[in-house]
Amino acid sequence: MIIFAELQMQGDKHVHVNSGLLNIVKTSFDEQEVLVFCDSIHKDKLLKYVADSELLHFNTFVYTGVKELKKRASLSKTLRESLLAYKIFRIAMEDKAELIVFASAFPFTALLLNLFSKIFKQRIIVCLHGDLGVLSLKRNKPTTVVFRSAIKVFFKNRGLKTVVLFYGKSIEEGLFKMFSDYEQKNVISIDHPYNYDRQSNYDEPSLGKKVTVANIGTGLMNKNSQLLYRLSELQKNNIINNKIKFIQIGNVSKEVLSYSNKYVEILNNNEFIPFEIFEENIKKADYFIYFFTKNSVYDLCPSGTFFDAIKYRKPIISLHNPFFEYYFKKLGNIGYLCDSIEEMDQIINSILEGKDDVYAEQIKALSGATALLSIDKIQKSFLEQYSNIN
Repeated sequence: MIIFAELQMQGDKHVHVNSGLLNIVKTSFDEQEVLVFCDSIHKDKLLKYVADSELLHFNTFVYTGVKELKKRASLSKTLRESLLAYKIFRIAMEDKAELIVFASAFPFTALLLNLFSKIFKQRIIVCLHGDLGVLSLKRNKPTTVVFRSAIKVFFKNRGLKTVVLFYGKSIEEGLFKMFSDYEQKNVISIDHPYNYDRQSNYDEPSLGKKVTVANIGTGLMNKNSQLLYRLSELQKNNIINNKIKFIQIGNVSKEVLSYSNKYVEILNNNEFIPFEIFEENIKKADYFIYFFTKNSVYDLCPSGTFFDAIKYRKPIISLHNPFFEYYFKKLGNIGYLCDSIEEMDQIINSILEGKDDVYAEQIKALSGATALLSIDKIQKSFLEQYSNIN
């Protein structure tokens, strides 16, 4: 038996990556039963992308996602996840499970997963997401310090049967370069799984007379989202002359909102954006823009919205950062990496003046990227690495 558990991300959170990972696990252990622990809503979302079978079983718990959004809920969240984890380890022991895959882990829960793995002598895989980014933060807020400490303790005391899975080789390399005293053992690095299934339904992208540049996802200081407004100031003449449009598709934090101006349209700030409206607006964009930099939280944090760019075939305009540099090298000409906001401004001017005629080439590279990042290729990489673990 293989156990797959998502105790933290509930409802529609992480559905794309979790469904992809579950398909990878099913295929890698195709003759074994797979028992999935998740909330009931997440189960329904997963089954849109994961084929049901006689070997796939679900054990669901009540959705508690809304209650756990606040930081003050950290203790109750950790307690709930820990009790579920203990139950899972007991089941794994009784059924002699080969492996437990934890699709994500709240930092405090991860400490107990490591402990339970040692007590029960059970091999586990802990998949690492955005929480790792806190290791790159320079600020010393109490919550940041506590979260950072929890993650460091997890890595320093990682047991022989605790395997960590990174979503991106650049993130693995960045972590062990930053913390050379951590043992680089029992490690798996794979590309971020994603469902590209609906891509064939989209019209072939092409540049119109007015270019739309979109920043998608939540606008946060950690993402340098405030730089969108600085760039729009540099482009204000083109905006006024109706040559270009900048749009923020996603909520904006109060800190970033203080930088806002009349040159950037913000879609549904502080409101939940239904997926249909979100998708409708990003399909209208010509380029996706990102402001992640080197030596920032995104050195150790995979970007889910990067894979949205691939799915919707939107060439990228971004500042240099290790995650994007890795994929630009792997996937080819999928956009532009810039050293500064001023260089972004120059690139956009070249596009608007018609001096840049590589848009079709970039769309072609993005279309080919879905094959390079297919679930089949990721699964083969996962199984090869897993088979080499002691």
